[in-house]
Amino acid sequence: MGKRGKGGYDADKNGPWIFKGKALYQLHLVKVSEAIKSVPSDLQLVSLFGYTLGGVYLARYSESPCGAFDELVVLGGLVWNKPLSCAWASRVYVNNEAARKHGVKTCGLPSRRADFNSAVVVGNDDGNGGEKKKKQLRSLATILLPGFGSLQTTGTMNRNSNTNSSRTHHPWWRREEDEEQYHNQQQHHNHHHHSHVVDVSESKNSKCCTMRLPMAPKKIVSPRIKMFLPSFSGRTKTCPELMKYSLEMNANVRVSKPIEMMDDDDNDENVAKKGKTNDVLNGVFKGKPVVCIAFENMHMSVGKPMKFDLV
Repeated sequence: MGKRGKGGYDADKNGPWIFKGKALYQLHLVKVSEAIKSVPSDLQLVSLFGYTLGGVYLARYSESPCGAFDELVVLGGLVWNKPLSCAWASRVYVNNEAARKHGVKTCGLPSRRADFNSAVVVGNDDGNGGEKKKKQLRSLATILLPGFGSLQTTGTMNRNSNTNSSRTHHPWWRREEDEEQYHNQQQHHNHHHHSHVVDVSESKNSKCCTMRLPMAPKKIVSPRIKMFLPSFSGRTKTCPELMKYSLEMNANVRVSKPIEMMDDDDNDENVAKKGKTNDVLNGVFKGKPVVCIAFENMHMSVGKPMKFDLV
């Protein structure tokens, strides 16, 4: 059970609120025609050649005002309000009711309650090629988001590292308390590549997505970086006004192998069941992955959102 802040959100309604844990932040090139389905029409999208930057933010918080919980944020696109630009959260899924209520009522976020179910899978990584195409995608991302290029220099794992052993790597999703169970599994399958597949579902019959997560090094050797990330929210039924809030993050940052968005139920029957609810998700999930950034030993301070007007 993760540590809970004294008194939870009610004890300090004005923030800042502290979160500790780890996260994966993966940027996708998303078609503008898809992004506009989930981004407020009065916000300007940062785009080039018909694409904007969206993606997913997956976090495992070990400490927060409401204890340990998991969060998946679906980022619909990159929006601009002079002099700031940031990724717009089109959907937020959490497995903690207190976190959901706080997101909806206080932060103006489209937060929903969901279950995060995981399983360890054993197999070989096929090491997809396409390096030339990856460079083209990253070049476009650099133009859309200045400063992005500097993230590419921090030691991405090469193809030879796909056969990671239990001595150097472990599934990113695994918590420290699961160490013994994972070690036993590795002894049984010690010549294979292990990873976690995570299902995010709002209910038994409503799966949001399935993700295959990358391996992570056991020893953290990446630099510790402090970042200030302004964020926008609002435009929901509960908080119709546009809001912004400060986010200060201190973490060990590295470039990770990507999250694989698994399209395991894309048939006519399932698509019909999902309907418009998942239109927002599909546009982002099917976007081209550009880079995945891992935040380890993360300490995040989030300020209380404030209303503001568009410039």
